[in-house]
Amino acid sequence: MLENVQAIILAGGISERFHTGKTKLIEKICGTEMILYPIKLLKNLEIPITLVIGYQYEKIKNIIQKKYPFCNFVLQNEPLGTGHALQITQHIWSQNHILIMHADIPLLTTEVINKLYRKHIKSDADISFITAHVDDDSNQSSRLIINNNTIKLSDESNEELDPSHCCISAGIYLIKRSFLEANVHILTKDEITGEVFIQELVQIGSEQQAKIVTQQVSFDTVRSVETLADLWAIEHIRRSNLIQYWMDHGVRFANTLNIIIEENVKIEPGSFIDAGVILTGYTIIKKGCSIGAYTQINDSMIEDGTIIPSNMIISNAIITKQTTLQPFSQYQGNTQNVTCGITFATHKKNMLEQ
Repeated sequence: MLENVQAIILAGGISERFHTGKTKLIEKICGTEMILYPIKLLKNLEIPITLVIGYQYEKIKNIIQKKYPFCNFVLQNEPLGTGHALQITQHIWSQNHILIMHADIPLLTTEVINKLYRKHIKSDADISFITAHVDDDSNQSSRLIINNNTIKLSDESNEELDPSHCCISAGIYLIKRSFLEANVHILTKDEITGEVFIQELVQIGSEQQAKIVTQQVSFDTVRSVETLADLWAIEHIRRSNLIQYWMDHGVRFANTLNIIIEENVKIEPGSFIDAGVILTGYTIIKKGCSIGAYTQINDSMIEDGTIIPSNMIISNAIITKQTTLQPFSQYQGNTQNVTCGITFATHKKNMLEQ
C-alpha cells in the first residue's frame, strides 16, 4: 500500500487515431478490456481510484462497474485536454500526493509505480514522473527537454525533433497536492482549441525551482496505445509475458508463436499445450493435462491428467478425468463423466466476484 496517495486515471480521450468510431479503452487485450488494466494495478496497490471519463463514457463506466464497483467517476463534458481533466477533479483531492496516469498504458506494472513512489518520497519532490528512452522514429510524444537548467515536456513533431531529445514522459505523474492546488489553474489554454495539458506543470515547476525528479524505465512497460498497430504490438507483448509466466510455472508449450491465451486463463504444472491452441475466458487446465494442436477451449475446466485430442472445440464445459473424447468434436455447455459437485458456471461466477 502506498501511503497518502490517490490516483486519477485520465480516460476521457476520443481515440482519434483509431479511426474505429469507438473508444479504444473498451478494446480487449488478451481478453480483458484495456481500461481494466490500470484499475487492477492500482487496486493491487490499494490506492483510491477516480476516473475522468468523457467520450462514450457510458460504455466505459458499465465495463468498469461490473468488475470494480468501488471506482469513482468524474465526467469531462468537453474534451479540453489532460490539464482540464485534472482541474475538474480538484474537489475530490484528499491525499497528500496525487498519482495521475493515462488509461492506455496496459503493460504498466506495480514495480514501476512503487519505484516512482519511493523516489518521490525519498527526494521530497514536488513533481515526479516516469520517463523512457525511445528511438528517433517513435511516434510517442511529450519529449523531455532540458535546456539551461529548465525542464519541459514538448510535443515536437518528428520533423522538428532534436536527436538529443530521446526520452519521453510516459504520462505517469506523482505530484504533491499542495503544488497542484497552487498551480493547476494557471495552465495556459491553446489559443485555437482551448485545451490545457498536464505537461505544462513540469515547466511551471521548473521555473519556480520546485523539486522535480524522474524515474526512467523500460519503454515496453509504458508503451501507450495510440493506434491499432500499437494495440497489436502491445497484445503481442502481453501474450508473450503470459506464456513466459506459465512456462516459469511448469507448463510446456510446443510453439509459443501461434498460441492464443487470455488474461484469466489458469494452467497448472505439468501440462502440455500443443501448437495453435486457443485458450480463452476463465478456462482452467488442471495438472498434467495435454491439449492437442489447434484445439479451442473457452470458459471450461479440464481436470487433472486429461488428454484433449487435436482440433477440438470445448466451451462452457467440464471435462473430467479418464474421459475419452473423439477428435474433431465439439463439446458445449455440458460435463463429461461428472465427478465433482460444481458447475463451471458457478466457478466462473466465483472468479468474477474475486
